[in-house]
Amino acid sequence: MSIASMIAKGGTTLTHERQDSEQRDAIGGRRMAWIELAAAVACWAQDAGGSIVEEYGRLDLRVSHSIYVERDLAVRANDRLTIGATRYLVRGVRNMAGMGRLWRIDADEVR
Repeated sequence: MSIASMIAKGGTTLTHERQDSEQRDAIGGRRMAWIELAAAVACWAQDAGGSIVEEYGRLDLRVSHSIYVERDLAVRANDRLTIGATRYLVRGVRNMAGMGRLWRIDADEVR
């Protein structure tokens, strides 16, 4: 089964957010505001493969998952993706086919 068919049949969607500005809470502490850039985007998420984890490890970055989508979300490092109740920070993105049909977003689960 191809990744594209898993995206189509999986019923999983994500929300894409980007840091907007730093705000202060009631007692003066810092808090980041996030703006929603896309919602209900069909996706497929899985644990990141060993070679992907190793690649980012050489850059001192942690990656726990690979998330696949069928459209260019223009994600950037440190954007936030939410799938269900789980949040991820984006570490990198790749156009897998080189033809604008499938993107792999490498991300770390926020714990």
